[in-house]
Amino acid sequence: MCPASKRMLQSGRNLASDWSKIKSAFTETAEDVREMADDMLKQSVGDLKDKSKKIQHDVADYAAQKPLKALAIAALTGFIVGCWWKR
Repeated sequence: MCPASKRMLQSGRNLASDWSKIKSAFTETAEDVREMADDMLKQSVGDLKDKSKKIQHDVADYAAQKPLKALAIAALTGFIVGCWWKR
């Protein structure tokens, strides 16, 4: 085999090896990004649960402290939603 053919064969092997390394790097990066997104989503869901529990607690406290005002607000809200829904 002539030297030029050997160099071309070796270049082809190097290219295949490089392509394999690039593919592996992309796969690892995609997995890292997926894990980061999963962690961020779990944290966001946890934060949302915490905030909703706090809001629930605050509403319950407000209703306990000012029951007539809370009842009036609920009735007014129901009336407005009912009027809006009817249209």
